Amino acid sequence: KNENLSRKSKREGKSEEIEMALLEWFKNARERRISIPRGILFHKAQDFANLFGDSDFKATDGWLTRWKERNNIVYRKLHGEKQDADFSSAADWVNDVWPTLIKDYKPEQIFNTDETGLFFRALPEHTLLFNNELTGGCKKIKERLTVLLTCNMTGTVKKNPLVIGKSLKPRCFKGVKHLPTSYANSYNAWMTSSIFTKLLLEWDKELKNEKVVLLLDNCSAHPADEDLCLKHIKLVFLPPNTTAIIQPLDQGIIRSFKFHYRKMVVRKIICDINCDSSLELLTAKKLSKSLTILESMHLTRNSWDIVSTQKI
Repeated sequence: KNENLSRKSKREGKSEEIEMALLEWFKNARERRISIPRGILFHKAQDFANLFGDSDFKATDGWLTRWKERNNIVYRKLHGEKQDADFSSAADWVNDVWPTLIKDYKPEQIFNTDETGLFFRALPEHTLLFNNELTGGCKKIKERLTVLLTCNMTGTVKKNPLVIGKSLKPRCFKGVKHLPTSYANSYNAWMTSSIFTKLLLEWDKELKNEKVVLLLDNCSAHPADEDLCLKHIKLVFLPPNTTAIIQPLDQGIIRSFKFHYRKMVVRKIICDINCDSSLELLTAKKLSKSLTILESMHLTRNSWDIVSTQKI
């Protein structure tokens, strides 16, 4: 009986992961005004089930109804056909265009890259607590970095992350000879064309005689292939308004990276308190505010290393 309860709790835990991942994907799609028919939701839910290794999960009508009710999602008719074209063009591109672009490349030669914003001092938004505890409002700590993640289709190559901050030389870098990740800066800590160009040219030089395909979105910071004269990297841009649907790193990989990152931030705070009793009276939020960019880069590198080949 206990074994059955254990299996049930594991299954429910995985189901919650699937539902949270699906909700995040749904939010991203709706923010881009992409229409989501029922069939796509079923398909994506099953994709996430495979990603999280839940072979027992089945996306049924009853499950979908309960998921919609829990998340205040309704099914409505849209006026006009423009939004419906996004899924249609994405499907056409994946089925007809993409195979012709990669036909001369092996899976391990096909890469994807994507930027993500990281509130590097923010704590997880959910926690266990006693039933009689008050959950006071907690503002998110908004110091932001941008992290660029790049990996190949097989997950056998995960390139060193690039972290972008505002400061040219953060004080925490003083005396440090080797950084755990690459680092660049811009006035708003966002990706810029010059940063991305420099990165691509360095990678192109490293490849020597190897050829790769790099799939990326149409971000304004991503320069066109012909502007760069790359010898070994072939850039392939996703069609407009399809990023949320077919960008590989957006299908749970970045989410997995951030999950591990938040866990490591909490572990660091607990470790700091255990190692220094004078910190016991400080709140976790105050302790997280002391996290430096260098420490965040270490956590970024470790979190990216943990993301498994199976997840990718």
